[in-house]
Amino acid sequence: MARQDTRIIKRQAATIGMAFLTTLLVNLCTHARKIFINFLVCTLKRLFSKVGGEYVIYGFRDTRHDFSDVAFPQSPQNCVKCHDPASSETPDASNIVMRPTIASCGSCHDDVDFSLGFAGGHPGGVVTDNSECSVCHAENKIAGSVLESHAIPAQVAASRFSYNILEVNSTGPDEQPSIRFSVTDPTNNDEPYDLKNDPEFTSSESSLSVILAWDTSDYTNVGSGNAPAKVVSINALANSTANGNGTFTVVSPTAIPSDVTGSGAVAIEGHPAADHNGDGTFDVAAKVTGAVDYFPITDTQAQPRREVVELASCQNCHGQNDGLSLHGSNRTDNVQLCVMCHNPRATDLAQRPADPDGTDDEINTAAVGNAEEAPIDFKRLIHGIHGADKRTGDLIVYGFFNTPHNFSNVRYPREPSDCVACHADGTFELPLPAGVLGTTIDTQATVANASPFGTNDFITLAAALNQDDDQVITATASTCSSCHDDELTQIHMEQNGGGFGVPAGTANQESCAVCHGPGSVADVRKAHNLGD
Repeated sequence: MARQDTRIIKRQAATIGMAFLTTLLVNLCTHARKIFINFLVCTLKRLFSKVGGEYVIYGFRDTRHDFSDVAFPQSPQNCVKCHDPASSETPDASNIVMRPTIASCGSCHDDVDFSLGFAGGHPGGVVTDNSECSVCHAENKIAGSVLESHAIPAQVAASRFSYNILEVNSTGPDEQPSIRFSVTDPTNNDEPYDLKNDPEFTSSESSLSVILAWDTSDYTNVGSGNAPAKVVSINALANSTANGNGTFTVVSPTAIPSDVTGSGAVAIEGHPAADHNGDGTFDVAAKVTGAVDYFPITDTQAQPRREVVELASCQNCHGQNDGLSLHGSNRTDNVQLCVMCHNPRATDLAQRPADPDGTDDEINTAAVGNAEEAPIDFKRLIHGIHGADKRTGDLIVYGFFNTPHNFSNVRYPREPSDCVACHADGTFELPLPAGVLGTTIDTQATVANASPFGTNDFITLAAALNQDDDQVITATASTCSSCHDDELTQIHMEQNGGGFGVPAGTANQESCAVCHGPGSVADVRKAHNLGD
């Protein structure tokens, strides 16, 4: 099928009614129906195709459905997410390998005109018949199999690395923790890497850090010296010492404050560089799963941070070593790593552009949305992102390089009320566990000078280091209002003890569990249609 024919099908699909499509699918033979459905689904996944035109289908009553901005929450190269030949639930998935077609391939690669060959963007020459596809696109053939062609280099490379936290010493108040660790190769009998000499860690693309956070009841990182509420971060490539046995040691430049109690957390994050094609150039950032462990500060034994969501549930949508690899592929596939930074006292203040008036007045006209800062607390941020269809307001946060990220129109492909899609069962009922903190929305600071990595001007950010004067949303109200953000619901929360913009030290007076607790009249499970 030529590129022109593919375009015609798309235009026809955008103008005919859904009723006709249904009739068409019913009357098509089984094989043709599978091809058509494959074409439809793959087209919806083509977010990252080189061109990607408008994709619109009209349904009943001439209703227009525009799927042009639908985002697949992992790499569209991950074909086996749907077409998994190894799964008994998808017995025909081997067709992706055995029977590649112009229609199915062209639904994503819609910038290729197969009939024009090289001139149309197809290096294999002119192809007008599906029977020719497997001449090149097959195992041990010049182009390799379809799955080989869609392998994700960074994901493949990740399997060759494991971060290992071996020992943490000197973890009491006023002490500087010492962390012994290694990076090993699980595909090579766990052989350790030499961080000082192996090209995977000496390339300009390499990154490896050891970070510390406290305390695990709910992280605040008070006294870390990094505002607002940032972790202690140690460059493990530049500041580690080789122990001569494949292990390395780093020492925190910052002591644990004298008034911190409980337990702390240590993590390894970063991305080694990989040579994905064997040409001697280490230029692929391997998306390695982060490692997290815990140490006692004043506790007799280390107490881990609570676990609320199940990583496997997240990976159902985002894949492994792929869609949950964020911040330059440095933080990957470990929720307990995420919450060390995305804690209740953290905002995006340090990543905002410089405030033109230099005044803490809750307005920064240089920022998108004019806000001076926005919370990045995990419980509020993640609910807000996935609850875009429920929210009434915008959700804009700033990231590295002073870059705004607008999550206001994220499309979550299931009911936002389906708590168990992410949560471990039993972790979303009220009341919240003791010790869960409210979410800071105002650090009482502004940004005077911004750099590509955020501001380090601690003269103007001195107020952000002082968490005692933070203004917060109380814990339950923060979580629920991230989706239920309309004015009437906020009033209801305030009438029942919730606070919006109250001092951080305000005693918790939320009475939400009276009505929304297990077995109550508006039990969270019932309110979210989750059954008993």
